[in-house]
Amino acid sequence: MKRFIVFLLVLLFIAIAMVITCPEEDVHKERVSLKLKELYSETIVSRVETDDGIMGLFREYVIVGLQLLGVFSDSDTYFEINNYYLCNIGKLKINGKSSIVSIGLFNHVYLIDNFDDFKVALNNIE
Repeated sequence: MKRFIVFLLVLLFIAIAMVITCPEEDVHKERVSLKLKELYSETIVSRVETDDGIMGLFREYVIVGLQLLGVFSDSDTYFEINNYYLCNIGKLKINGKSSIVSIGLFNHVYLIDNFDDFKVALNNIE
């Protein structure tokens, strides 16, 4: 019986620590935004031929950036955070399909490599 009570107290302590250290929405948005920018830059650099130089790189940034504004200005496209008090789950919703991309635990946001829909949207831009 004593071990069971100790187990419950430890479990309660962990749950309280999770509630207190649950990360804010801004942290999720910042981490996911940095990852999306990284994927965006990788796509641009891979699309630019080496002989285009800096103007080709600038042109691709502008073209893809403007087209992404069209993709992400849709009301059906957004980043959503579900707060479950013990943890947060961030979902990226693109064209009606939602996928989990981040989990917030113990004051940290962990990214899940689940940005396939974003990569497809980037690669479909002409």
